[in-house]
Amino acid sequence: MKPLNTSDIKLHGEIAARLQRSVDNMHGWIDTRSGPSLKEDPGNYGWGADFQGRWTEAMAILSTCVDVPGDDLKNIADLMLSFQRADGNFHTLVNGMVQNGNSRALAALLEMYQQSGDRKYLRGAEKLAGWYDRNFKNKKDDSTWLTMALESIVALWQVTGKAKHLALAKRFTKFARLRCERPIAESTHAHSMALSIRGILAYTIASGDKSHLPLITKLWSRINTDTVWVTGGMPEIFTNSIEADEPCGTADCLSINLQLWQLTRKEQYLEAAEKTLLNHLWFNQLPNGGFSSTSNLEQGFRGLEAWWCCSMHAPLGIEKFTRFICTHTEKIIWVNFFIPAEMTIRLKENLSVRIEQQTEMPKEPGTRLIITPEKDASFSLCVRIPEWTSANRITINGKRYKSEIKDGFIEIKRRWSAGDTVDVNFDMRMSVVTDIQGDHDKWVEAPVVIDGVSHKAKRIAIFWGPLVLAIFRPLHGNDLTWVYRGGYNEGLEAGGMTGGCRSSRNYIGLNGTVYSDDAENKSRIGPIKITVSKTAVRLQWREALGAKSTGPAELHYDVRVLPGLPVCIEEQEKLVIKATKNRPVKVDSVLLGGIRLTEKSEQYHDTYKRLWKYEYPPAQVATKGQRLKPIRDASQLKLTGQYKIDNGIFQAEVDYDGVKEVIAVKREAWSGIYLSPLGKLPRTYKKRTILEIYRQLTFPFDDYAKRIYMPAEWTHSLMTQPINEI
Repeated sequence: MKPLNTSDIKLHGEIAARLQRSVDNMHGWIDTRSGPSLKEDPGNYGWGADFQGRWTEAMAILSTCVDVPGDDLKNIADLMLSFQRADGNFHTLVNGMVQNGNSRALAALLEMYQQSGDRKYLRGAEKLAGWYDRNFKNKKDDSTWLTMALESIVALWQVTGKAKHLALAKRFTKFARLRCERPIAESTHAHSMALSIRGILAYTIASGDKSHLPLITKLWSRINTDTVWVTGGMPEIFTNSIEADEPCGTADCLSINLQLWQLTRKEQYLEAAEKTLLNHLWFNQLPNGGFSSTSNLEQGFRGLEAWWCCSMHAPLGIEKFTRFICTHTEKIIWVNFFIPAEMTIRLKENLSVRIEQQTEMPKEPGTRLIITPEKDASFSLCVRIPEWTSANRITINGKRYKSEIKDGFIEIKRRWSAGDTVDVNFDMRMSVVTDIQGDHDKWVEAPVVIDGVSHKAKRIAIFWGPLVLAIFRPLHGNDLTWVYRGGYNEGLEAGGMTGGCRSSRNYIGLNGTVYSDDAENKSRIGPIKITVSKTAVRLQWREALGAKSTGPAELHYDVRVLPGLPVCIEEQEKLVIKATKNRPVKVDSVLLGGIRLTEKSEQYHDTYKRLWKYEYPPAQVATKGQRLKPIRDASQLKLTGQYKIDNGIFQAEVDYDGVKEVIAVKREAWSGIYLSPLGKLPRTYKKRTILEIYRQLTFPFDDYAKRIYMPAEWTHSLMTQPINEI
């Protein structure tokens, strides 16, 4: 099975715009970055040719699908090549960081040769391969920093056909296998480990030797179970860290799934790759086109731009994804992903087939395929019917087509003519996935019951089709920390893990005590009960204020996440005041249903021993029909049944009922709007009383171009930082 050549694909829509924005960001670094720069001797940088190599590799690969200024690319590549030492090294040292840098230089030189045909790049690549060959011959050389180069060594063998490069590829495959056979040690660098796995799979695909495949599929299953997050993202550090992600490793995670699909034809790998792209990599991309690192799902936290690596490597995972929109053999075409594109596929006897895919997925759950062979011809078109759809409807030229789903695909075998049209409509189902990943709260896992089956959870992810619509944190009051908005999913203020200031969804003053999540004087009663249906995922749970049996009140929650986009969540909150004539309860304040937008987030990262900070524009609020205004602490909003909170990046529209007051809360790190079912306070109750509110949250977002726009001065000052500060 073969993927497409990038030169045979013309991308449309959001994926094309995102890749172009990535390139424009990287192109803007010429003569602007220092420490390192694109024009200095890589021997001056601890990571050697890593920066120049990644930049050149990315720009060369992306030049086949988006607009890349060719002269600037050639100039940077030539300058990097001019610094290569006589022994092939791009540095004077031979440590792990230099091995990492040389692996990217090797990849860059090969890409430049394949794009330009200029043999000086091939000579540089072979010279560097000679350095690898001379210096690393023993089993002790099985570091993942070293075997990061394996995939490029395999490519060098494929380009040249030389036996010495095949021998080096076999040796490095053994090194990488030795590393994969051992348990993954704590604090393993995920990106280098994943690139080494990619190298083994590249060798397997190129050589046809599948002896390593059982080991890798078993290892990959374990990594996905123990390490990969519910969004398909990868933490920077194995094995079970939630401290922060790294888009480099996440892009590798995506690529490994594509390689495994190519080798096994198991649909589960396509689904995993799709989840990673649509949820985590889209989340990682910043408005300037770069990619953030150290983002954290636990806190709803996006990190700063990692321009020194992730902004260059992450787009390569996206580019590889595009080559697997369709795959093919001589007689069969598989339609794997639903991305707007025009593709040319060459089948048996040089038969050329053009496929135009028109789709608004995931916004509109369906796709249209216009098939145009150069002449009438018979072949099979296999259309993926993913696990995330509960039903599907396929028509060919307007007529219903019925066939059994086999291995995740429906096969359409017929004689095709120019203009034949296949329409596929999906009924995307709701589902729930929990995970317990992460060192944070390592021994604490909340009880959850999903459709009668017990689970443990640190995060609860609500899916609609392939999309993670929402993530709840059961260890932090089951607050809503993340909602899907096509990219900016992190804006809800959660906090409460490492670093930063924690907020709470409720503040309730009873008998002189304020109960809230940040005060840690609330406790959940029983498990979180979740039921899944076609119309919603429903979450129900209870909390005690104070001691479970003797506290003065309870909170009862009934939350429904609805299918479709934009994300819409309905919520009913009940405050049950357990007052009696002999035990009256004085109510000092009741703030329920708080929705908070972060203004300053920070996170302590154990690996780097520092705080990562990220700032947002200040949040503003407007009642129905009014203009947005800055939020002032303790101010009351006009009762209109609706308000909107917006910080220019993230916004939520709230419809409410059962409310007597709408109250603003402003703190240094966040701003929020809360709902009170009571007016004048304090009040004293002498019998059991239930106060309740209802609210509906909608999280709208514009099209891609509008969604990611921010002023240049804001993105430059708050999304980037000099590499010497890391």
